[in-house]
Amino acid sequence: MAVSMAVSMAVDKGGSRRRFGGSRKSGKCCMNKPVNDRKIRFALVGCGRIAASHIGAINAHGERCELVDVCDVDPARLADAVAKTGAAGHSSLERMLAGTRADCVVLASPSGLHSAEAIRVAEAGKHVMTEKPMATRWQDGLAMVRACDAADVRLFVVKQNRRNRTLQMLKQAHRGAPLRQDLYGQHQCFLEPSSELL
Repeated sequence: MAVSMAVSMAVDKGGSRRRFGGSRKSGKCCMNKPVNDRKIRFALVGCGRIAASHIGAINAHGERCELVDVCDVDPARLADAVAKTGAAGHSSLERMLAGTRADCVVLASPSGLHSAEAIRVAEAGKHVMTEKPMATRWQDGLAMVRACDAADVRLFVVKQNRRNRTLQMLKQAHRGAPLRQDLYGQHQCFLEPSSELL
């Protein structure tokens, strides 16, 4: 679903391609220009449970995007992803970044790895799409944003639950009424007020 949203953002309603980001400052990256002559290329880091959703979304939008690389440290998961997708397989992020043609790298790895991986991906000049949570510590999230800003690439954090049917029904049921903690439940959030963001 997350890739579906990213592809939808990259293609307007009329079907013409919009800017999918890129390095405006350095000009090193071709992604700042509209992608009109080819599919948008994705790479996927982490081939566990959530990877299937990204692979499915890319397949659903196959006329507009493609999965060119997959990466996982688990040889069995990597082999399975390569067999299912036909994408090039890599056992490390560094090896993948050294040769990928991807426009955007999707991080579906364990949450504690997102920050370091996002920074490496940004430094390689690739856009970053990361699963939630973005990071497990406030300073790691800020480091991700700063790295993407410095590299002039885009950072997209997946928040697909806002379209979750159960949450939509809860929202409708409580429209206009204050949400009670015992009804809504707890949610994870690492953000805290900061003058740095104001």
